[in-house]
Amino acid sequence: MQWAKVNKREVSSMAKKKSKPSLYQIKVSLMDSPLPVWRRLIIPSDTQLELVHLLMQVSFGWANSHLHEFKAGQNRYGQMEFAEEDPELLDECEYTLEALFSNPGSTATYRYDFGDCWDHKLLLEKVSALAEGELLLGRCTAGKRACPPEDVGGPSGYERFLSIIEDPQHEERGELLEWIGSEFDPDSFDARLVNLQIRMIENDIVEDFAELMASKDLAGLELGVQKSKK
Repeated sequence: MQWAKVNKREVSSMAKKKSKPSLYQIKVSLMDSPLPVWRRLIIPSDTQLELVHLLMQVSFGWANSHLHEFKAGQNRYGQMEFAEEDPELLDECEYTLEALFSNPGSTATYRYDFGDCWDHKLLLEKVSALAEGELLLGRCTAGKRACPPEDVGGPSGYERFLSIIEDPQHEERGELLEWIGSEFDPDSFDARLVNLQIRMIENDIVEDFAELMASKDLAGLELGVQKSKK
């Protein structure tokens, strides 16, 4: 998987979170898939949408190699560096998970890969209190089935892919298994592995935050030295 370092603006915002965020329980379902694929996530309500995107990637097993977008009502949120010709797109770094939901039962969508068009439905199932320091990013508490292979051709391509690999006599089976690099089990899912990967991202955030704070302390020290010399 390809994971970009969390940028300094995101890391800096970790120190500016609301004093009493809530804990959102969200069921995320892959839409139009020939097999039901879903994950249940718990995420602090004040988590930036770019970090929610990373949670979506890790929990489903995507490779983070295509563009993405959140949509709630008429509002769309995405990556501003790719939005030069889309003035209506809102910067996902400036909004949190709270922007997507009004109350339990409300829904939003997340699209990954504008070629294959994998749409995910996000359903806010429950809102509960979040104890201070309980959770940094989130956790996956349940789920079912593997996500489709990258670049398989969307829902219709995935349906064809499954029909071929499940037929030992199909002439294209060997070629497809070689393309994907291994055997493919559409029923496989391991929440423990997902949460291990989430913890790795959390560790990166903590390390980046510490580096940012250290650089600010150093800058403050240098400024103090300069003033003392005047």
